Parts: sequence; C-alpha cells; structure tokens
Amino acid sequence: MKPAVRPNSRPRHAARGMVLILALLALVGLALSAVVLVRSVDAGGQIVGNLGFKQQATAAADPMAEEALAWLLAAQAADLAALHASQPEAGYYASSLDDLDPTGSQPGALARVDWDGDDCGGADITCLPARAATPVGPHTGQWVITRLCRIEGEPQPSSTQTCASAAGNLEAEVCKGRLDYETLGSAGLGQGSMVRGCGLAPLSPYYRIIVRSVGGRGTVSYTETLVSLS
Repeated sequence: MKPAVRPNSRPRHAARGMVLILALLALVGLALSAVVLVRSVDAGGQIVGNLGFKQQATAAADPMAEEALAWLLAAQAADLAALHASQPEAGYYASSLDDLDPTGSQPGALARVDWDGDDCGGADITCLPARAATPVGPHTGQWVITRLCRIEGEPQPSSTQTCASAAGNLEAEVCKGRLDYETLGSAGLGQGSMVRGCGLAPLSPYYRIIVRSVGGRGTVSYTETLVSLS
C-alpha cells in the first residue's frame, strides 16, 4: 500500500501573503490620497475665505474714503489757505510725497505711514501719522491725504511749484452769461442783452486719498482715490 501524498501548501500560503501585502499597500495609498485630498480642500477653502475677507475689507474702504473727502471739503470751505500747509495730526499732507511707500513693502523707502501706531516699527525712515477712520462694521481703518503738489504753500505755478490738476494748470478761463443793463438806453431795447463775461478762476489741484482697512483674519486692503475739489 502506497503512502498518501500530502500536497505542498507552501505556495498557497505564499500567494496569500503576497495578496495581503498588496492589499496593505493599496490601503496605504488610499489613505495618503485621502490626506492629500483633505489638505487640498482645506487649502482651497482658506483661499476662498481669504478672498472673501479681502473683498469685504476693500468694500469697507469706500465709506472711509468718503469720510476723508468730507473732511477735505469741510477744510476747503472753512479756510482754503489752511490746505496749503500739512496737518499731520489730521492725516493731511500738502505735498505729493513722491517717496511715500503706503504699504510698507518696498525696501529702502524714505517715508511710510504709521498705520499700526508703532512709529513704523522703529524703522529709520520718515514716519507719517494717519487719521483713524470711523469703523465700518467689524472693519477698522485709517487714511491719509496728500495734495499732488511738489512742495507745500500756494499752489500757483512757479519755478519751484507745480501741481497736478484737471486742466494741467491752476488757472482757466471761465465765461458765463450776465445781464448788461447799460445797453438798455443806448440800444433802445426793452430788456437787457446777454453778453459774455470772462475771467480767470483758480482750479483745485488733485488730492490723493489713501485708505488702509483691516478686516477678518487680519486681512488688510489698501485703496487709493484721486479727487479734485473744483
């Protein structure tokens, strides 16, 4: 009687081991893919959220700029000559400040705005005070106004003074109709005749309003508006 032949089970066990290893590798790959996907979605959500906060901060800067314009109009009505000199405590500067870096991001800038009230971080530069704006909801902000003239003082053109204005100069001929009663008798008319009276009227230089608004998650937005009071 021949002894029973026992089948060799080692190849079957080896195959099962390989399948288990492959399954574990596939599981690890799926786990890594899930982690990458979660991080991608999270980063995308942060980007969308930051853009939303940025837009809200920019929108909040509009009424702040209008507030600065209202201050400028009130100052002009009270005493136009007062705008010929800087008023740092009010955030107003009577020259264009061509070396100003409003965002504080340019290396080697000669002047910055003290937006955070920390003396521009102690930097060895000209640090200009800003004026606090009325908060708009949760948004806070400050603004500065610069007159687009080369230097302070009278805005009339001279060898040292030039200002940007709507017409490129500070005087323009203004003509308007008026009723000339002196012609009533000589012309024999039953009513006065309309003549053209012309004269020179000063034009207002441009003013630049820079607003920095701060919103959610510390989002910061800068806006710049050019206005003329003429």
